[in-house]
Amino acid sequence: MKVFSKNQLAFIIIFLICVIHLFPFFLGKIDTPTDIRDVLMYPWRYHAVDEKVAKAVTPTVHNYYINDLIQMFTPFREFYSESIKKLQLPFWNNYIFTGTEFLAEPQLGYLHPGYALIYFLFDHFTAHGLVTFISFIVGGIGAFLLARYWKLGYAASLFTAIVYMFQPFNVTWFSYEHMLMNSAVLPFLILCYEKNLREVKLVNKYLVFSSLLLGLVFLSGHLQYVYYTFIFFLLFASFRFLLDYKSFTRHTASIFFVSLFGIFIGSVVIIPFFPLFLNSHRTANSLEFIRANSLSFKSLLGLIYPFYGGSLKNVHSENLNLDPQYIGNFFNHYVYFGFLPFLFFIFSLRKLFSEKLVIFFFFIVFLSFVICAGSPVCFLVKDFLPGFKQMQHFRFLQLYSYSVPFLSGFGFQFILHKISFIKENLKKIIIFSILIITIFDLMYFSSFFITWSDRGAYKPLPQKGALKFLIDEKGKSNEPFRILPFAVDKIGNIKLNVNIAQPNTLLPYGLEDVSGYSSFIPKDIFNLFVYVQTKDKNKLYATEKLNLFVNPNIPFPIYNFKSKILDLLNVKYFMIPSVITIDPEYATKVFDGDCAIYENKNYLPRVFFIENYKIIKDPKEIIVVLDSPDFDPRKEVILRSEIRDQRSEGKIFISHLSPLTSNPQIKYDLNKITINAITNRPGFLILGNNLNNNWKVKVNGKEAEHIQANLVQRAVYLPKAENYLIEFYYYSKLFFIGLVITITSVIFLLILAMYLKVKGND
Repeated sequence: MKVFSKNQLAFIIIFLICVIHLFPFFLGKIDTPTDIRDVLMYPWRYHAVDEKVAKAVTPTVHNYYINDLIQMFTPFREFYSESIKKLQLPFWNNYIFTGTEFLAEPQLGYLHPGYALIYFLFDHFTAHGLVTFISFIVGGIGAFLLARYWKLGYAASLFTAIVYMFQPFNVTWFSYEHMLMNSAVLPFLILCYEKNLREVKLVNKYLVFSSLLLGLVFLSGHLQYVYYTFIFFLLFASFRFLLDYKSFTRHTASIFFVSLFGIFIGSVVIIPFFPLFLNSHRTANSLEFIRANSLSFKSLLGLIYPFYGGSLKNVHSENLNLDPQYIGNFFNHYVYFGFLPFLFFIFSLRKLFSEKLVIFFFFIVFLSFVICAGSPVCFLVKDFLPGFKQMQHFRFLQLYSYSVPFLSGFGFQFILHKISFIKENLKKIIIFSILIITIFDLMYFSSFFITWSDRGAYKPLPQKGALKFLIDEKGKSNEPFRILPFAVDKIGNIKLNVNIAQPNTLLPYGLEDVSGYSSFIPKDIFNLFVYVQTKDKNKLYATEKLNLFVNPNIPFPIYNFKSKILDLLNVKYFMIPSVITIDPEYATKVFDGDCAIYENKNYLPRVFFIENYKIIKDPKEIIVVLDSPDFDPRKEVILRSEIRDQRSEGKIFISHLSPLTSNPQIKYDLNKITINAITNRPGFLILGNNLNNNWKVKVNGKEAEHIQANLVQRAVYLPKAENYLIEFYYYSKLFFIGLVITITSVIFLLILAMYLKVKGND
């Protein structure tokens, strides 16, 4: 009597592989390198570390390029999880760039139902581990079922599943669970679409399931990878159409239906994203960027000689123990998917003319490489596909990564057929040995892309350190303020390591950084930083990427502490390495320890009142004027269009008397900013936040207009002497339009599925 069916046994094996690979998670570890001192990540590590800290136990950092986990994803996950536990969606992030969109930037799967539920129920580290674990299992099971559907044998299907779980895309981005969510759904999407084409009826349950699954892909996060996954699906659907072109109506209707409803389900993500994208700093990648980041033929050596090095064995040393080639082009190491799977991949060529799926997957592999290599095909695609020119072409290897597991499965099936003459027991031993070797090989390779840390190492707070000082200052201050981690690259001829608090690393401590890290920085604030750094008007609003910052998504480090723009942006404190000093004319040193902290003498408060104004329409001119010695932001505000006094229909009266009878009181909630102010005459109340048009304002309970001021701030005109309650609140029509389309589409598909089921039972 069999306890488990063969499929159930395969699922158990996949489950056990996941448990073994992620066993530290079940011991309470987290796969986030929370302590990368010498990789410039943590804000309390500067040029000198006290002796006690230097002797602390630190995990070996496996993946030098995992910095996104510290700078973006871990802080964002925490912010998101804590927000939804309060039954609030965090539309806005006040902690970076003087304010920026949060949910509209689809880096994570915030609106994926499974993701949201798990992050609501658990703390963000546990939620991250669970989402990773579930996605890893689901991807393996989906690949197994799809391989079985394509008539691969049991052993070959299990082999395919194992390789798919550890495919290069999954391995390299393993700690980014939204990537795993993306690839986990794909096999089920292809499987349902295949079954749909086998159905007699044009509209059937598998067509509905395919639409729902593609919708989940769109909700899984990181639209660049969603885009590439969608391209893979369209290429596969087109391939099936070419094989059966006589069924033109069926194929075109299926592709249209699934794509349309998949996009409709993703509307809650896609629709709010487009204005963010169009108003962001993103520009087309230059020819130099494409050439510098294209894969070389040398990268193919990674197929047989994987990167097993690069561990930071001495993380307290400035001399990182890294393979220079690894540093030069990390993405060269995307290609490895196992030594034995690569051999079977080669043998799959023998089925090139007998198995049409092999032709399709080899075409995808070829297409991936010619695009990633920066060939003419890459430039053709770049100019043809919307948005592709702003994306990283070398990450198109994602499609290669989806293909090689199935090619290796076909190759393994071919080998098994050739050795069918061997006795069954010996054959089972060979199959078992191949599976074990492959699991060990891929698990070992994958281990170099994940760093396990103790939860207790997250958000360290040395009692006499700079962070503790700033947190205490925030507690004592009646007014909000911002911080700029400031650096210079050299003093005289001496080159310095600029390892100070990098953007977003202050966010977990509730401290506001005037800079930040985002894939979609509002273009006005980004160009302000460009000018602060360069003082060059010609570099403003460039149409191609500037090689100004190490990462174009991180305006850092900033070298010019004298800029008046920083004063305007409410930068009260500069955090700098202790070896650097700031001219006392501009700032006063208030802390000296693991770094130095200077208080800016000229910073403006978050809320202030101005009566005089000038009109400048050109944003470039505004930026230049804001930093000019002739402009005083305490006496006038720059607007982009004429404003009339609501009482006299004339220009506002200019006076030099103080218009505020007391300091305004400001309160920040998640998606709301409340200000209480008392004025003795008309003027503009200026809020030092970079709000966009998704924000609305009420003055004393009535809807009012908020005006773009000083390019990246907001102003409200107060027409007379009075006590005012000003309420800025976030309201995005586009989000709610997208939400309605998403919910309506899901309900329609579920009703259609139930109707088809009832009709099928008649």
